[in-house]
Amino acid sequence: MKFKILVVAGLLAIAMTIFWSESEPTSATNPTQSSHSKPISEQSSSHAAAINHSTSVNGQHSQQAHSSNNSELISEYELSEHTLALFDSVIAQSDVKDPALLVEQLVEQLRLAGYADSVIEWLSELFSRYIDYKSQLGAVKTATTDRLFSADHMQDTLDSLSRLRTDYFTDDEITALFGTQDEYDQMALARLRIQQDDDLSAAQKQQLLEENIAQLPEQVRESLAPSLDIRKLQVIKSESETLTREQRFARLSAEYGDEAAQRISDALDEKTSWNNRVKEFQSTLDALRSDESLTEQQIKERIAELKSTSFSDNEKRRLDVFLRNPQLLSN
Repeated sequence: MKFKILVVAGLLAIAMTIFWSESEPTSATNPTQSSHSKPISEQSSSHAAAINHSTSVNGQHSQQAHSSNNSELISEYELSEHTLALFDSVIAQSDVKDPALLVEQLVEQLRLAGYADSVIEWLSELFSRYIDYKSQLGAVKTATTDRLFSADHMQDTLDSLSRLRTDYFTDDEITALFGTQDEYDQMALARLRIQQDDDLSAAQKQQLLEENIAQLPEQVRESLAPSLDIRKLQVIKSESETLTREQRFARLSAEYGDEAAQRISDALDEKTSWNNRVKEFQSTLDALRSDESLTEQQIKERIAELKSTSFSDNEKRRLDVFLRNPQLLSN
């Protein structure tokens, strides 16, 4: 159970990082619908330039070169997820929450970067709608936070988020602004469905998760690596019940190398030994409590004596935890 919670938590953290990061609402007016759209393409250096407040689509000119005295203005802009990063940076770095003042700050940055008035007007209007959109994200979370997390729950949340976006953005805008995020969310949803599929064995889940993660960008893969390593170890641990110690070591060594395999193997041996001691003590405890020839006081004395002769002081505290939580023996 502990392992499952850890893996699901890891998946959720990756899947929803961008989604929940949008949820710092600002005060906003009613939504403004707009069909205004611009040419859209894949990610390019212009987006990174806009985020960094540079003054050229290709980021090749200095900020000074595109000051207000320069007649060469950037007249084209292509929407992408980097546009949202620009919007969010304005909101995060600002001390004000008033939508009109936030738009003014965006305009100032865009003018400093050298964008033409037509681009500034377009992005300002889009930013205004984005502020309104963010102010409504809390309602999506409130509607789902009291539900048990599951793949179906995540699907409903993503569907609600998708419907909300159509209230504020055109189809082309949604594709450009949220397309990459949506792709990552759907892949995270697929991983969650794999994790919660009781018809799959641990080894099958491991293989499917690895295939899913292999399709992600390197940075995202690296962030998921710890959870994936934990799952690999869990699979090996489950397999070890049918393997000899030598076979288990060989399996661990192939995955982690000899040194790490030795440490893991020793830890597994220690855990097995401890679990057996706890189970043996619990059996003796049950036998004492069912012995009708013993008084309650005699039972307590024998239990105390057994603990003292079989466990150290630190082990006694650990033993009490395991006796109160027998499910720990299966983790």
